[in-house]
Amino acid sequence: MFKHIPHRPLNLELVLPKPRQVIPQYLSRAEIALLIKNCHELRLKTMTMLCYGCGLRLRELTHVKVSNIDGQRKTIFIENGKGNKQRYVVVPETVLHQLRVYWQAFHPTYWMFYPRWLNTQPISPSGYTKALRKVAKRIGLEDKCNIHKLRHAYATHQLEAGMPLHQLQQQLGHSSIKTTQCYLHWLPELGHGGIDLLANMR
Repeated sequence: MFKHIPHRPLNLELVLPKPRQVIPQYLSRAEIALLIKNCHELRLKTMTMLCYGCGLRLRELTHVKVSNIDGQRKTIFIENGKGNKQRYVVVPETVLHQLRVYWQAFHPTYWMFYPRWLNTQPISPSGYTKALRKVAKRIGLEDKCNIHKLRHAYATHQLEAGMPLHQLQQQLGHSSIKTTQCYLHWLPELGHGGIDLLANMR
């Protein structure tokens, strides 16, 4: 007689490799200027300038209300950012001027950007992204241009211009500054590269 040996479940712990971090591409200032120049439709141009000029997420851009914009304080109140969080973002004068031009043309009363024949609801995210994609494709920037890359470009260009990291965190609506610090990892020239240890050894 064979002794019965109870079966025990085989416990294998698999260690999965961490996904490789992909450094995002971002548009140069010259490419941003080319993109905006080719946004011939006023609403598309205004939304693109607002998105890049303030570093907004797609839903934040499409859900801007007229009452959220404070021209005196040069801010926009973001009611429902990521994680349902609220914040104020600083709006540069160039973007404010463009918003005024847009308002004078369309006179929006509630939603700043709405479907062409229905001003009682905000423009759909796809309504903006499809129009942006057409322009980007026409000027040869299709692979480099989308809403996320406009936001990456904003963050990168602001850091290059000297914006403090904590201020950029507030503008972008990051819960943790570690998320904002990723830009320094992706672009080491923006951080402290150390001193030239060989400079005085000649």
